[in-house]
Amino acid sequence: MLYQLSYTPVRFHRSKAGPTRNPPQLPTPPAGGCSSTRIPGSAAPASPAAAPQTGTTPRSGRTPASGTSSPRPPCLPTSAAAPTGCARRYPPVITIDTPGGALQHPHPRTHRRLEPILRSMHSPRHLLSSADLSAEETAYLLDLAAALKRRPQKVLVGRHLALLFEKASLRTRVSFEIAMDHLGAFTMYLDPREVGLGEREAIRDVSRVLARYVDIVAVRTYGQSIIEEYARFSSIPVINALTDEEHPCQALADLLTLREHMGDLRGRSLAFVGDGNNVSTSLVITATALGMDVRIASPPGYQLPEWAISEASARAAASGGSFRHTTDPVEAVRGAEALYTDVWTSMGQEREAERRKIDFAAYQLNAALVAHAKPGAFIMHDLPAHRGEEITDDVFESPHAIIFDQAENRVWAQAAVVAFLLGADRSIER
Repeated sequence: MLYQLSYTPVRFHRSKAGPTRNPPQLPTPPAGGCSSTRIPGSAAPASPAAAPQTGTTPRSGRTPASGTSSPRPPCLPTSAAAPTGCARRYPPVITIDTPGGALQHPHPRTHRRLEPILRSMHSPRHLLSSADLSAEETAYLLDLAAALKRRPQKVLVGRHLALLFEKASLRTRVSFEIAMDHLGAFTMYLDPREVGLGEREAIRDVSRVLARYVDIVAVRTYGQSIIEEYARFSSIPVINALTDEEHPCQALADLLTLREHMGDLRGRSLAFVGDGNNVSTSLVITATALGMDVRIASPPGYQLPEWAISEASARAAASGGSFRHTTDPVEAVRGAEALYTDVWTSMGQEREAERRKIDFAAYQLNAALVAHAKPGAFIMHDLPAHRGEEITDDVFESPHAIIFDQAENRVWAQAAVVAFLLGADRSIER
């Protein structure tokens, strides 16, 4: 949505009846408008073809990835035929970039004072679910990540990211901190004992406080409802750094890794064997959006949630890909070009560990199962791995394993997400 604000001076005349408004009559601007400018430090506008479609629906009302929303609006055009002195009679347009698009204000002397107000009028863009990204945005983020990996660019100097974590982390914390350093920004880590999200202090209060201090927040927590409540009260972008239901940053890193090794992903096959958990949910939603042939095999009772199956199926239909879910691991991996697995017991499920070892025994990624895949199939795991459970040591150490490439690419995928949500993606040279 574009907010077009006009500036009309108002004169007050005092009389016995009190002050009255007497706005002056201003002449009509010439055809084509006046010269335009942007606030200091703002990125130059891109052509509509340079940025992907934005404006996805929230988690509560998802739609398939074939949305028809418009790209971010460019700055108002400059008319070469504008008469001399136009800029003096008609103030230049000030364009203020926000995560959701550009806000325009035509009076340069007041833009610094109005900028925070204008930004607050424009809802921030969040990444809470892989379904929040359209197919075009997913491909666009992979392009940004690849560009930043080739040449890191400090497009977020002076900006701040807060890491609000309730779950332990190695890759997520380090990769976000390194990503922000490459972008020229600062990172602060908030220990769960310091914050007490939802216990020591209400989620909505923490959200509004941090929005006054930093520019963007990455939340790593338990239930998806926690991060959704946090985002509902946040006036700055919020990134899902992992919940029990989804892990969108991991999925982007995984697809970036596959694209590095396979090239164009349309029509390429990927099989996931294991739990229908947060990692597999985000993976199938992201991969089907790019036209991949995606299969997943899980034991009965451990399959993907229904909404994820519906979302992946709709995205596959829109992109020309395919999606299958089954309980037979051999059927899933047969002829696949990449094989993916994850731990059988995730954080918070430790009491179920022994039962899960029994239920998942036939779903181990071992040499016998890999033999059904395409020769030279890539081996993937998001880590940490429990060697001897979901994957054998020889498969993990296979020359075809790209596991540590996935871990490395967390840095660049997350750098792209942060730059995109803060509107700095236009400044990245690709």
